[in-house]
Amino acid sequence: MSKMDVEDFSDLSILELFRMEVETQSTVLTEGLLGLERDADSTQRLEELMRAAHSLKGAARIVGRQTAVRVAHAMEECFVAAQEKKRTISGELINMGSKSTEGDRSVPSLLLFSGRGSSAAQPGVCRSASGLA
Repeated sequence: MSKMDVEDFSDLSILELFRMEVETQSTVLTEGLLGLERDADSTQRLEELMRAAHSLKGAARIVGRQTAVRVAHAMEECFVAAQEKKRTISGELINMGSKSTEGDRSVPSLLLFSGRGSSAAQPGVCRSASGLA
């Protein structure tokens, strides 16, 4: 692979790179969550969702977006618990993942626009498999 084949990210700020990561991983989350509507027990899809949330958590930590770290961590834990059959994914999370990012409380919006010191509440994204929160 030549140097011309690889995009040059050296002129981008760390926040621009974070925005790009959010956009990329949000696509994975959106497609994965919509797929869970059709097949809630998809092990592969849950793994992809967990990895996307984990990537977002790391990226948010790098840029100091603590609320985004907490949201991504909550999603990651939810997906791990779903993989272990301890929790089920709520319709609320599926709906959040499929919204646009314009002024709503979608996952990308929560991650991109959470301030460094924001105390925004984490969404209730998981339910225990027994139905108890």
